[in-house]
Formats: sequence, structure tokens, C-alpha cells
Amino acid sequence: MIFKTLYQKILRFSVLVFLLFTACQTKQTSVQPHYRKIIEAVYASGKIYPKNRQVVASKVVGYVTNIFVKVGQEVDINTPILQIANKTNEKNIQISENTAKLAQKNARLDQATLQALRNDVENARIKLQNDSVNYFRLLNLYQQNATTANQLDQAKTQYEIAKRNYEKAQNLLNSSREDLENRSLNALLSWQALVANQEDFNIKAEQKGKIYNIFPKKGELVFQNALLYEIGDVQNFEAEVMVDEDDIYKIQLGQAVLLKADAIPQFLNGTVKEIYPTVSTASKTVKVLVDLNINSSELLNKILSGISVEANIIIKNVEKALVIPKIYLKKEGDKAYVQLKNQPRRKEVKIGVEDLEFVQIVSGLSEQDELVLPDKR
Repeated sequence: MIFKTLYQKILRFSVLVFLLFTACQTKQTSVQPHYRKIIEAVYASGKIYPKNRQVVASKVVGYVTNIFVKVGQEVDINTPILQIANKTNEKNIQISENTAKLAQKNARLDQATLQALRNDVENARIKLQNDSVNYFRLLNLYQQNATTANQLDQAKTQYEIAKRNYEKAQNLLNSSREDLENRSLNALLSWQALVANQEDFNIKAEQKGKIYNIFPKKGELVFQNALLYEIGDVQNFEAEVMVDEDDIYKIQLGQAVLLKADAIPQFLNGTVKEIYPTVSTASKTVKVLVDLNINSSELLNKILSGISVEANIIIKNVEKALVIPKIYLKKEGDKAYVQLKNQPRRKEVKIGVEDLEFVQIVSGLSEQDELVLPDKR
């Protein structure tokens, strides 16, 4: 088991062991490699949250008039959570509704105006038709030398005037009709938009889950983007932990994770679910998402959203490894050396998994070898 205490306590213990070994160099002349289980892990810290966690913010400004649920309550989708009131918005809805009704009424009344314009178009069409017949009749006669050029010019002028008047009357009818229709439609759409926006004042659960927090109190004024409530899964949790950027290359999806929270006596097990492809410039860490495996209802009741947690991500696990205390090993670049007892020259060894106290010797030593602390040079 990796966790005997929290990571910081383990580190302090390792420092203490080092000091004891250093202080006792004259008493402890040598150690021998021995077999034991060794686990290499990467330390991380973060917080636990329910899966599908959602923190809902307000889209409107107003006063909280009702809160329909309690923290810790399980809800279904569309369950009313709280209600926000804004008298100005309610008045705007009433004004918009009245405007829409008036626009519809005016549209009916304006049908008489449109009919008059239609009559103008029809009269202009008849006039154009008559002037057109007269013009082309005189044009035919003029080609036969049966009428004068002056009469033809007068007929042509009348025809062109009638054509322009018809087009003007048609355009006036079309623009008037579009204007009346748009005024009525815009008034209706404006009212419908305000009514639809009213749903933003009646806050409902957007998913099934458990209410973990309700931020405002009844009677409190909330503004746009103010947090309203937090919801998430009831029994499924995950941890968001931060890993040092120097260690992130060791992390892979599916790796086992052992977690510990101060407020929970039991250890938690999980697996690496997701590795975020970005480094925080402030902390020089990378976010890793850990899927928690919790089968105990008693344990589920102890987990709070946002609880702090420390984690060890298991990198390698060797059940039977030949190990030595790390203080008996000296590293120089990519090479590692130990000092054998009664030997003038140090010996190069190949190392494997290492934790805070021990390092695995892959080759170069046996259980029969005796080591002394390397010279501090």
C-alpha cells in the first residue's frame, strides 16, 4: 500500500530516515540488498466532484422569490429549483402584449387603406391598358401615313405617364402591405420573445441528479451570471487532480490511482480517465481526471462536492524487487553507482522502479553483496 500517511508526512519521514542514516554512519557500516514489493507512483492533489457536475448561473436580473428544493435533495429533469421576479420585466411583457394586440387590430383596420390602394392599382392598370391600345393604334396608323406625328407623340406621352403611374401605384401597394405586415409581426415577435425570456426567471433542473449547493437566499437580488445552484450525479464521482509538468509524461489512461482525503478515513480507488493537453502557466501543472470506483453507500455519504484529495498515480508495481535504500545509491547523469564494502572502486548498477525510500536494482548486485554509504564527493 502506498499511503501510510499523506504525501507530506511520507516526505518528512524520508528526510528523518536520511538524517538517522547519516548520523549513524559510524555504527551502521553496511547494508545488503533485499527483496520486497516496490511501487513507483506520481503524486497529485486536487478535488473530488460529482460526475456531470453543472453550476448554473442566472441569465436575468431580479429577486429570488421562491426556492423549491433543499440542498442534498435528489431531483428529476425539469424539477423547479427556484424563481426569480423582476417587476420591470413583467410590465414590459404586458406593454409588449398590448402593443401586439393593437398592431393586429390596426392591421385589420388598415385593410380599408390597402383596398383603396388596390383600387388605385386597378384604375392605373385600366388607364395604362387604354393608353397602350391608343398608342399602338396610332403608331400603326402613322406607319400608314394615316395620322400626324404630333398625335402620335401625344399618345406616346400619355402611354408612358400611365405606365409610370401604374408602377408607382403597384409599388405603393406592395410597400404599404409589407409595412403593415411587418409592424404586426414585429410586435407579435417582440411579445413572444419577452414571454419566452420569462422562462429564464423560472429556474428548473436541466438534468437528473442531486442538488449540492444553492447559492442565493430567498429575497436576495441576483444579477446576470450570478451562480444559482450546483447539481451532479448522486453516486458517481471523479477527481480533478493536478500533476507536475515534469511527471506528466509518466501518466497514461487507465492507470490505477490511490486517493486519500483528510475528512474520509478510507482510501479511495480510481483510474486515470482523461489527461488535459495543456499546462497551467501559474502552477506548471497538468489537470488529470480520475474516475473513482466507490461501491460503499456509507462511503458515498461521506463524499462532498469539492472535497480536497491527495492522490498517488501508480506508474509501476513490482511484487518482488531487489532493492536498496536510496541513500546508498549515487547518480551521475544517466548512470548509477554503489560502493561495495571493502572495495576501493565503486560499481555501476542498473536501476528500475523507485519510491521515496528504496530503489530497485535490476542488475549489478545480489543479496550477498554488502554496501556502504558512497563517499560525498
